Amino acid sequence: MYDFLGLVGNAAIILGFIASVVGLAAYFRSIQNPRVIGFARAGFHITVTTVFIAAVLLLILIVKHQFQFHYVWAYSSRDLPLGLLMSTFYAGQEGSFLLWTVMVSIIGIVLMAYTQKHDNEREVMGVYTSILSFLMLLLIVKNPFAPIEGNVIPADGRGLNPLLQNFWMQIHPPILFLGFAAMAPPFALAIGGLMRRKYQAWVVSSLPWVVGGSMVLGLGIALGGFWAYETLGWGGWWGWDPVENASLIPWLISVSLIHTMVAQKRTKGLILTNFILAILAFVLVLYSTFLTRSGVLGDASVHSFVDPGRFSFTLLVLFMFAFTDVGFGLLFGRFTKWGRGLFEKYDGWKLYGLLYLIVIGPSIPIFAQVSGDLVPVFSDMISSANPVLLLVYYPMLGLAHLLNLASYLWLPALIVKLAMIVYTFSGRLHSEKEFDSFAMMSRETWLGIGAGVVGLLTFIVLVGTSMPIIPQFIIDAVNSVFQTLGTDLRLGNTVDAAFYDAMGLPLAILMTLMIGFTLLLMWSSTNGSHLLRKLVLPASLALATTLVIVFVGGVYDPGMILLAFSSSFSFLSNAVIGFRIVRGNPKYTGAYVAHIGVAMMLLGVIGSGFYSTSQSIELKQGEPVDWKGYRMTYVGNEPFWNGERFYFKVKLDDAASGKEIETINTVMFVSMYGGQEQIMRNPGIAKFFATDVYVEPQALYAPDNEGGKRFAFVKGQTFEYGGYQITFTDFDMNNSRTSQAFRIGGVFRVEKYGKDVQEIMVAQTTGPDGVSNEPGVVAAGDLQIEILNMVPNKEDLALSQLEVRMKNPNVAVDPKDLRETLVVEASLKPFISFVWAGIIIMVLGFGVARSRRAHDARRLETYELAPDAKKTALTGVPHDAPVMEDAQESVEEREA
Repeated sequence: MYDFLGLVGNAAIILGFIASVVGLAAYFRSIQNPRVIGFARAGFHITVTTVFIAAVLLLILIVKHQFQFHYVWAYSSRDLPLGLLMSTFYAGQEGSFLLWTVMVSIIGIVLMAYTQKHDNEREVMGVYTSILSFLMLLLIVKNPFAPIEGNVIPADGRGLNPLLQNFWMQIHPPILFLGFAAMAPPFALAIGGLMRRKYQAWVVSSLPWVVGGSMVLGLGIALGGFWAYETLGWGGWWGWDPVENASLIPWLISVSLIHTMVAQKRTKGLILTNFILAILAFVLVLYSTFLTRSGVLGDASVHSFVDPGRFSFTLLVLFMFAFTDVGFGLLFGRFTKWGRGLFEKYDGWKLYGLLYLIVIGPSIPIFAQVSGDLVPVFSDMISSANPVLLLVYYPMLGLAHLLNLASYLWLPALIVKLAMIVYTFSGRLHSEKEFDSFAMMSRETWLGIGAGVVGLLTFIVLVGTSMPIIPQFIIDAVNSVFQTLGTDLRLGNTVDAAFYDAMGLPLAILMTLMIGFTLLLMWSSTNGSHLLRKLVLPASLALATTLVIVFVGGVYDPGMILLAFSSSFSFLSNAVIGFRIVRGNPKYTGAYVAHIGVAMMLLGVIGSGFYSTSQSIELKQGEPVDWKGYRMTYVGNEPFWNGERFYFKVKLDDAASGKEIETINTVMFVSMYGGQEQIMRNPGIAKFFATDVYVEPQALYAPDNEGGKRFAFVKGQTFEYGGYQITFTDFDMNNSRTSQAFRIGGVFRVEKYGKDVQEIMVAQTTGPDGVSNEPGVVAAGDLQIEILNMVPNKEDLALSQLEVRMKNPNVAVDPKDLRETLVVEASLKPFISFVWAGIIIMVLGFGVARSRRAHDARRLETYELAPDAKKTALTGVPHDAPVMEDAQESVEEREA
């Protein structure tokens, strides 16, 4: 029965792809022949139905533990709770592609009804269905219903990665993929607007989708940060990991797009800019998918997907190029003198042939270079294909040979392509139309500048994230420029957090200052004296707040002081204006609420990211340890997860009063995931308004019956024991990948009574035959040093600890050393609650703003279409009723 369900699921994906191709072809055909609109809608609905069928069947196979299917075996197991078991649906590439397709399908149902009301269904849904076709093709290549190799069905699955076995696994990925899917409607609406030359009305109809998509994607990114904070144990919530950045990049673009679209709605300016940003927001979603699922970040990211296979890799690259060039081609045809000339002079196949040569032609050698040699791929497919598929594969093999030849022209093609992009994006400069410029002191101007600042930040993140795939000669050229400028900054194949901190901090300061300043400006122009009066209150309060942060909070770094002032100024400016507006019409407060959230989040980043403190502490069971005003006591462990995992409980008291605050549950357990034994650690967190007490378990020492005393050294540290002074001077380890044994070694300087200085070597080797110790013994024989463990410091390897046991027959065993000991890394995270509260407030602000923009779009429906036009939008029957060219003018007239 379940084998049959797998066949049905596979057939559903193939049928859905065919239906989507028919649907998109019918949609574009309906532009000239409206009567075929029914075929287009039927194709789309069939595709959506097959997607839902495939998703339900895969979920059934997972819940029923059908390990004869490779995907089910690879990511699920019988011991997983139901919630985590269901989340394995999207734990791997095949399932995550299916989840993305499900989200696109759900949104598409809503978008179809929406575009029918705006009479742009043919163009918009044609583009949107092409996106769905791309995803369906990916599912055919990365089939979640593929059977497992061999004829033996495993008794159990490989299971879910322990790092993913967290409550947020059930929430974060679906929301993130919903955010990715929500970037598709603005792209489709933008392409539809370009096709119909409706450059103003599309902004009003698209704004609810852009704001809503930014809200959902931002929430998904934030939940990922909270997940990392709760699970990974390094105490942070954003590590500038390439996979994290990949989702941040399109979100930054979409936020910038919101602001420039608002400016266009009021002034009818920034038209070309908004089309570019709407296209980029979606294309960068495809790019982020390429980065995270192509395997190119395998060595740069801790949670990148593995290589999806050459054909899947090529499809990701192909569709990224295709959708980019579709948008670029229309921008070229609508906003450049040459492009408009082509549209006026030619039509039909001649027009599209010329556009293909000019716009898409240069992309072919670049695509061939990026995708690599495809000849072996199709050769392998031909060797195992049936005769029917050979009719497809042999032409593809010939095409692969042609692409290999074209790849030699990639550099001149890139130069031509970049020149065309610059020419297109500078369309206003060579246009015959006269444009009105904005006044310098106007909200329009500063919204545009602000969008540019966000764009620059996006570019920095994009470059840093893309370093693994940037050719080495370009990196060397940039480094030579840095060297000429006399800076210490150097780029490699990856960049660390310091790169983003150094490059992003000035932009964050500028951005928050502009958030506060721009909202004080009026549209069109602003009187200087009026602006100065509005500046006094928020600027004065921001200065006072910054002084408190400096002298009470102890923040003395100049960059952090400037960020504290700019964030406070942004917070207070928006709060003052928002308070005035909320008394009149609360639905207009969305932007102010979102800005307050951003400012609040940045204040939390200052405290938690730059002024946290941490210390390694040994907690002997039952023995309190005072630290930073708290008293910590390890009180024992408690099993859970069927006895396979353990809570190691740390009681937290107030050191001054002795009052119990709460018990922190840290987690450690041994995982055999992937056939390798590894220690998994999850932190425990006591959360308060002003600070979090963050406790990460490091190691557990069983009662030591061998005598001696344990010490944890960092490099350069000295302890006294048995009359000796022992200094840890250096590590001595082998980390060769070719070696079968891993050796931890240390060099110790030992002296007694200020003389008899000796240097001894101590080592521990882990190899195929187990663990062997090579203790070091002083010449007198009365001191032995034995290595127990090494605890690496994730933030600074130089602060890694070497744990040793020292023995001296002249020193009595301390009874305390016979207790079980928990070693933890305790941290204080000041005002990290501001980060989470700021994110929540920001998302709420997006929600309020989306509600208002949806209201504007509904009013656009009222004014845009005559009754006969609405009937045509629904039925496809032609009509002669006029459609208002600029319904936005009617909306604004009504508002006035």
